Amino acid sequence: MLLAMREDSGLTQIQVAEQIGKPQSHVSKYENGDRGLEMHEIREICIACGLEFAAFAADFDERLKQAIR
Repeated sequence: MLLAMREDSGLTQIQVAEQIGKPQSHVSKYENGDRGLEMHEIREICIACGLEFAAFAADFDERLKQAIR
């Protein structure tokens, strides 16, 4: 979801990394599932991509509900 959000926002990994104050490799690792993120980090990424964290969380919750069914 984070990769799709970044791509939908038209940003590169480098641009997101600069906005959240991390190296590009940090973005690459979480997009590839090689590292986890804390809630506050996901919020920062949402802000960088121009998406409300609440909207991201609601979409995530809905996807989890669908996966359980």
